[in-house]
Amino acid sequence: MTVSRLFSDNLILQRDKKNLVYGTANPLENITVSLCENDKELWSASCAADAEGNWELEINPFSLKGVYSIVITGKDEKITANNVRFGDVYLLGGQSNMELTINMMPDTNAKALRYEKNDDIRMFNVPHVYDFSGKSVPISDGAWTSACPESIGEFSAIGYYFAKEKYENDGVPVGLVHTAVGGAPVESFMSEENLLKQAKVIRDTVDVKGECDKNKNMGCIFCYEELLNKNKQPGYIETTEKEDLKRGEEWHKSLDASDPGLKDEWMKSQWTTDFDTISFPRYLKDTKWEKHFGTLWLQKTVNVPKEYAGRDAMLYLGTMVDFDFTYVNGEYVGTTEYRYLQSRYYVKAGLLKEGENTITIRLGMDANVGGLLPEMPYKLSVYKDTSEDALRGALDSEYYEWEQEISGEWKVREGAKCEALEGPTFFIWNPTALYNTMISPLRGLSFDAVLFYQGESNSGRPEYYDILFKAMTDEWRSLFNNDLPFYTAEVAKYLGDGPVLSEDVYAGIRAVQHKCADEIDGVYLIPTTSLPAIPTELHPQNKKDVAHLFYEAFKENK
Repeated sequence: MTVSRLFSDNLILQRDKKNLVYGTANPLENITVSLCENDKELWSASCAADAEGNWELEINPFSLKGVYSIVITGKDEKITANNVRFGDVYLLGGQSNMELTINMMPDTNAKALRYEKNDDIRMFNVPHVYDFSGKSVPISDGAWTSACPESIGEFSAIGYYFAKEKYENDGVPVGLVHTAVGGAPVESFMSEENLLKQAKVIRDTVDVKGECDKNKNMGCIFCYEELLNKNKQPGYIETTEKEDLKRGEEWHKSLDASDPGLKDEWMKSQWTTDFDTISFPRYLKDTKWEKHFGTLWLQKTVNVPKEYAGRDAMLYLGTMVDFDFTYVNGEYVGTTEYRYLQSRYYVKAGLLKEGENTITIRLGMDANVGGLLPEMPYKLSVYKDTSEDALRGALDSEYYEWEQEISGEWKVREGAKCEALEGPTFFIWNPTALYNTMISPLRGLSFDAVLFYQGESNSGRPEYYDILFKAMTDEWRSLFNNDLPFYTAEVAKYLGDGPVLSEDVYAGIRAVQHKCADEIDGVYLIPTTSLPAIPTELHPQNKKDVAHLFYEAFKENK
């Protein structure tokens, strides 16, 4: 007997609405689902599995305020979900701006939140699995986690801040079902039947310009069907992924083997003045390293006063393209392999010394114009007090006793040089990739609303995003409840990240988001561009403010 992993310990079900539970058993086996409190049965229903062994039952609407268990009983097996609550459940959808976790946000938030504990706020992170069979794939992994020091760092930042604000206002338990995937276009969240139908509508009704863009990750209306058919070929995905992995491993292995900075340990000495210098933060466009793929080594000397030597510190290095390995006084302090995340490294007590200290960066460029993102923080900050009591809930200005800006002139040495690395195929972004594994398996569950933050990956073809987005919302509503409201965040203003552009690359998709909110019943736009932001940052760090706007819109339209 099987059942979705959603029906496991710590489950929160939407109050006052029906919820479907389903699974598999032996053909014609009798299945009973019971709701119990302290072993006392409050409700139960039974059904028989069909000839293929499939069964499903509806759990009646409840507004109960206690702690319960759901017991699913077959002929010889029993599955029990303990610590079950009824509350308000929200489906988190979209791409990386919804997916980014508390741990990926500025350290102030992460440190303050690590002391929080609320068993009435829980999240189920639906596993990132893709499938192109056209069939719903049961959720067989994952767990509900409560907001506590051990797990809160892995919560969606927007999701948690929304849940926290809502709970503080009404005291109702909040469940978050998290389905966002970084980089995912709207097409990946749609069924094959729906997507191909909408592609035909677009071709028949929209003045489509251009040709197939040959994007192996996302496709376009000219090649959806071609990508889908290719992905269904036996062994194609497995072979492609092995080739991608091998190519990446060989590139990095060759990079390391040919890097004189690693061989001669450039990070362990203070360099002389006989090297190039360049003022950071900036991109390498219009420099002699604009088309350099491989590594550049950067070094800067920072003077630390005696009274701050040996103290715990934090090194802020903005955002570096494409990846970095960073050292302080020759000791490795961290790496960031994702070019859209800020590099922030803890410098342990004892590492900083009185006087001159060297910060050395091994900056890697695998496919893009490298550099350090302008307008981001670049500083060395020494903690005032690192006791837990001192850090509890502290603000930025309260964390540090001494700070030193580290923007400006850096010495530069050329490390390894190689050809650009061809990126892998992200099948998880392909058309329909996520529908069968992350959306369809949730059918029959009730949600209070969808919180959606997506659109960046569709910015290249905004002219038909409205058709696709409406078709997606209609399809999701058919799976859950037909009046399900969608709260969708404006994509941030963005001028690119190498080189910086003069025009906002997301203006077109944002205009269509406004159109969708105006024309689709129950779709509400979250005005994120009203918030201060860095125009070269793909992932604005102000997730708490965005969550507040979600909550304000939710209250207004509830």
